[in-house]
Amino acid sequence: MKFSRVYIFCILLFLLLVFISEYRMPKHFRWEPTFSHNDKQPFGCYVFDSVLSTSLSQGYTVNSQTLYQLRNLKEPHGILLIADEMPELTKTDVKSVLTLAEKGHRLLLVTESCGQTLEDTLRCHSYNKGTTMPLVQYVKKGFGRDTIQWLDDERYDSREYRFYPQLLNSELNPDSRSCRLLSASGCQKTDSDTIYSRIKAVRFTIGKGSITWACTPLIFTNFGILDGSNHEYIFRLLSELGGLPIIRTEAYLPAVQTAEQTPLRFIISQRPLRWALYLTVLVILISMLFGFRRRQRVIPVVEAPQNHLLEFVQLIGTLYFQRRDSRNELLQQSNKYKKIWKKTTKKESLSPTSQNE
Repeated sequence: MKFSRVYIFCILLFLLLVFISEYRMPKHFRWEPTFSHNDKQPFGCYVFDSVLSTSLSQGYTVNSQTLYQLRNLKEPHGILLIADEMPELTKTDVKSVLTLAEKGHRLLLVTESCGQTLEDTLRCHSYNKGTTMPLVQYVKKGFGRDTIQWLDDERYDSREYRFYPQLLNSELNPDSRSCRLLSASGCQKTDSDTIYSRIKAVRFTIGKGSITWACTPLIFTNFGILDGSNHEYIFRLLSELGGLPIIRTEAYLPAVQTAEQTPLRFIISQRPLRWALYLTVLVILISMLFGFRRRQRVIPVVEAPQNHLLEFVQLIGTLYFQRRDSRNELLQQSNKYKKIWKKTTKKESLSPTSQNE
């Protein structure tokens, strides 16, 4: 019993040490861009959406409606679309984009590629010229940041923002006669004008609304919104939506990225539910450990006692035969028969039949 208690105590102590070590271990981040509303990893949008929903007084919502479905909005809205690369849009989607802009809606497309059809319609194309070194390795080696310059306009002064090159993989090549440049990563000044290169954001005015295209989607993530004062650059781009209620659509994200969390993932993501799960598992393990103990000791098999009366009689007979002492045996047998005769005579004298006679 004492040994089983020590064994159970050692098991519980081991489980406690494992739990503490797992709890105190640093968390491993995944650096794959998902732009999902439920993703708390660096390149998800959980924190990004939370900050915007609390910061924008006009309203901020996230849904999965397509551009065609958003055409039914009665009041003008700001439509935000964030994706690594948009799939090739159909003619219906491209027509929906233009229709929304003509009705007074303002669209902000934050993606490295809008698809060949829409790019031809806007007369603006994108090129991917990003670095091959991963962001974590780049930061560990201590390399510097690149610069994005917000171009001077009627609302904001010119200002530079510093980002890691991995967040600035693409650049735009627009027809400057059909759009207004918003930001760029390089410029070259001449005697007569300033030539901007590596353009990062442009704005197209269509009808009563506008379409703004920014080719830096990794900035519109949890990592980007928390990267020092660079959130100012994000809000400057959001200001192109004109203070309208903003709807961010996830309809053009890959299905894997927009898949809802499983029940277990949701439980682990919530601290109270996570601790409830841990305590439940711990109670189950403790009950299992106590269940290992036997409820009753093993009952040993007891054999029935053997009858050795015959061997005893044979032994006594052999003893008398060897001693040649039959006289003692005859005396014992005669005394035995005398007692039996006396008991029998006494019973007959007390019976009613004998008295009558």
